[in-house]
Amino acid sequence: MKVAVVVAAALLAVASVASAAMRSYEGEQVLRVRVLNKEQYAKLNDFIEANLLDEWAANAHKRVSLLFFPPPFPFLSSSNRGCAQFVDVRMHKSKIPALETLGLKYTVHIDNLQALVDEEQARLAKRVVPTKIRALPEFFDDYHTYEEIDEFWQDLAASYPDIVNYITIGETYEGRPITGVKIGARGATKGAFFNGGQHAREWISNPTVQGIAYNLASLYYANDTEVVEFVDNIEFTIVAPLNPDGFVYTWSDDRLWRKNREPNAGAICIGVDTNRNWGYKWGTGGSSNQPCSDTYMGPSAMSSYEPQAVDAYLKSRLSAGIDVLSYIDFHAYSRTWLFLIY
Repeated sequence: MKVAVVVAAALLAVASVASAAMRSYEGEQVLRVRVLNKEQYAKLNDFIEANLLDEWAANAHKRVSLLFFPPPFPFLSSSNRGCAQFVDVRMHKSKIPALETLGLKYTVHIDNLQALVDEEQARLAKRVVPTKIRALPEFFDDYHTYEEIDEFWQDLAASYPDIVNYITIGETYEGRPITGVKIGARGATKGAFFNGGQHAREWISNPTVQGIAYNLASLYYANDTEVVEFVDNIEFTIVAPLNPDGFVYTWSDDRLWRKNREPNAGAICIGVDTNRNWGYKWGTGGSSNQPCSDTYMGPSAMSSYEPQAVDAYLKSRLSAGIDVLSYIDFHAYSRTWLFLIY
């Protein structure tokens, strides 16, 4: 009887979320716009910024070439000149005539964005949340709320206590703990930090890092040779969602919300793109100084709670003698591997 009550309560909670007044994306599409050189990309980027549009992705080959290689651009060489370079942009149908004045070719990549949102909401309203320990494969059958993800972290630590510790690395503007796990055998001297959910709407990044954590813990207990070697020598810190306030907002108000939820002084628009708020080369490109932009970089470097929490945590591990060699920030959409070039 108790299990039935728990399941019924979970279904009611999710149904309430699905039926709430979510932001509508009726009439919105995702266009795949071709850009064949630096000038075309700059023209499109100016259009996106001026109209506060939402750039979903630029294919990796073009992105790396434009940002890190000087002219002449390698991606326009004879070996790959026939490859279509593109940028995916979300916009309302009413803005398409203005886009067409740029003379750029495009195709409709997603014709009805709201239909996809509705489909997902309908599925979530029917899901059954596992009532047993969350550290089970069944957990990965669907997406989960912030509270359920936090339960997963706690249950993972309880299920594999010899190597897994539940951790909180900080709090958000709205007071939510930023939680995850630390996985490692005693004596590990190297470190790696993984996080998902920095951009609120990129839900798949959370179960991605949770899956990594689950496999590290369960396979270590199963005496998998390779995993045992990893965990005996490397302390893995895995956190998700890194942006709890924004993530909760995507469940309650706006499925495609990207930023955190802290107010911006002197502006009506809420939120900072924490992925543009890091100190390294802050404000030097790829971000916006407009608070209403989805890529708003914040008033100053490291001004937001989330980057500050990560920074403090990593410094604490270094002080504890852990040589943190790797930081991987998992995102969703575009199939891109981004890395620093010094």
